[in-house]
Amino acid sequence: MHIQQSFPKVKVYALSENHRSAPNLVTLASKIIGENTHRYEKSVTAKKQSPGKIRFEVFGSVEKALKKISRLLQKEAMDTAILYRNHLSALPWCLHFRRQHIPYTGVFPKTPLHPVLEDILSLLDFIAHPERKHDFLKQYRKLNIPKEHALLASEGIDDNVFENLSAIPPRENNPYRYLQLKKIMARIKGSPADKAFNLLLNAGYKQFLKDRQKREKFSPASLRYLSECILTFGKNKTIPDFLKEMNALIHPQSEGNIHLNTIHGVKGLEFDRVILMDLVDGEFPSNAHQISPEDLEEERRLFYVGLTRARKECIFVTFKKRNGENVTPSAFYLEAKKKHMDI
Repeated sequence: MHIQQSFPKVKVYALSENHRSAPNLVTLASKIIGENTHRYEKSVTAKKQSPGKIRFEVFGSVEKALKKISRLLQKEAMDTAILYRNHLSALPWCLHFRRQHIPYTGVFPKTPLHPVLEDILSLLDFIAHPERKHDFLKQYRKLNIPKEHALLASEGIDDNVFENLSAIPPRENNPYRYLQLKKIMARIKGSPADKAFNLLLNAGYKQFLKDRQKREKFSPASLRYLSECILTFGKNKTIPDFLKEMNALIHPQSEGNIHLNTIHGVKGLEFDRVILMDLVDGEFPSNAHQISPEDLEEERRLFYVGLTRARKECIFVTFKKRNGENVTPSAFYLEAKKKHMDI
């Protein structure tokens, strides 16, 4: 925006013809980006004549969205991109498509894994193998266990560290905690992954997550999203089977006409259909009520990029609930819906 101040003689040219998208998609995208003030004004004309489809979907949960959208993708097959803001959002789609044997193109990135997801998986893996005493010294903080007690438990005579913990003289403020913890860990080991995760939260891990989120400023939405995925896909899965399934996600898939990617990852690409996910308040945009006007405009530009990847159809997706908690549509979802009604 400031280039003409530095170079007064520079000429600015605007690309004003869109040869990719249906006219109503172009009009909607132009109205959305028109909310940004820090931009060059231009009028874009669609060269295609046939109108496209624009849908706004509200789902009760991620699980319901996966089922309905999968049916749509199979019934009305076309080149489709499922786009999201963060890599973490690929998790339920990768799991669902693999279980349903639906071919797709994409990968859930191994490096870097979301640190909280990595924590959860490593902790579940350890609980399934409590005889790995050296691993316990990497995990004890997550269960709110003092270091001196962790060292004693790792050096105890029993192979099971939680058995050794239960033999340590209790603290006066919670004399039965280690006995309770031993019982919870035994229940976790024999439980499906979803119930194991719930038990884990009640064993001290919930407080660890809250403290870590404040310290390292993880998005509360990310924690909520991770919990929902584990509780949804961990049903009727043993911990080893669930961990094996999660680890398999790092292998890229490159078949079929369904593409999983971040909006950043598809700049310059185009698809017949685009599905814009996670349009929930606090997720995309991250927090319209708290971020600066400049950051909000940057997120709206990203939203615009996602919409303008669509040639024929765009579906905007939001939710009523996340991890059992009520949520509301994001500012971008409401903005797009209102402007679509005005076209």
